[in-house]
Amino acid sequence: MKPLPFRMVVLDNRDTNNLQTAVRDFFKPAERCDLLDGVYLQNVQLPIRTDTVIEHKLGRQPIGWIVCDKNYSYWVRRIAWDDKTITLYSSNTLMVGGSTMTVSLWVF
Repeated sequence: MKPLPFRMVVLDNRDTNNLQTAVRDFFKPAERCDLLDGVYLQNVQLPIRTDTVIEHKLGRQPIGWIVCDKNYSYWVRRIAWDDKTITLYSSNTLMVGGSTMTVSLWVF
């Protein structure tokens, strides 16, 4: 999830106000970072060589996704996505391993 915007509390103390301004300015890039505005999908089961539709619950079409963890060295690619789901396909070239892989994804 994207961080909440920093809210300043204006006080009579100039040093405190300057500190708050510096903290606000430091975190501004994080507020604008699309990568942080995402959801973590943990332990998603992907049958091998099958299109798998996954509900992401972003409420909008994603702009990217990252595989954070997987239990086999298969590759995963996106087939389609929209404001509700992402469709992934997984396979491997060696045909070694199980028939289902487990992945964790960051969808943003």
